Parts: sequence; C-alpha cells; structure tokens
Amino acid sequence: MKDFKSVQDLIIKAALYDGISITISPDELIGGRDALRIIFSRGDRHSATYVELSDRYRDPEEVALYCCKRALYDLLCGPYEEIECTEESHN
Repeated sequence: MKDFKSVQDLIIKAALYDGISITISPDELIGGRDALRIIFSRGDRHSATYVELSDRYRDPEEVALYCCKRALYDLLCGPYEEIECTEESHN
C-alpha cells in the first residue's frame, strides 16, 4: 500500500477503490481504556483492529494508521495465504 496521510484517507480510499465496507464502533480495552473498533469487510471476509483513543503513543495517528493498514492487508491478502501447494507422488 502506498503512503497515506491519515486514517481517514486510508478508510475512504479502501472503500472507494477496493470495495471495502468499514464499520466503526466504540469499544473498551483491558483496563477501561477507550478505543474504536474498526472492522473492514469485503464479501464474507472480515478483519478488525482496535485504535486506542488515549495519547499514550508519541504519534497516535501513525499507530492507528499502521493498525488499519495491517488489518486491510490481512483482509486483502488472506485468501492467498490459504493456498497450499501439494506435491504429487510420481510412483
């Protein structure tokens, strides 16, 4: 994936160019930390990530962008990971 400036930019382009549906909902991480749960889906495949809303990280936008990119990668490349190469016996 090419570089994106923001999570919003990534989400919009994924929806428009790759036909990805995105569901965003509030959630809570362990310890009561507020987060957003972002679910990317296409067809019958889904991939989710959580974006923490606190400013624990030096660059929260960079962390959120990485998490979303990873979830999209898993969604789009997942079918290829399931392909197995079986060797035939030449007896």
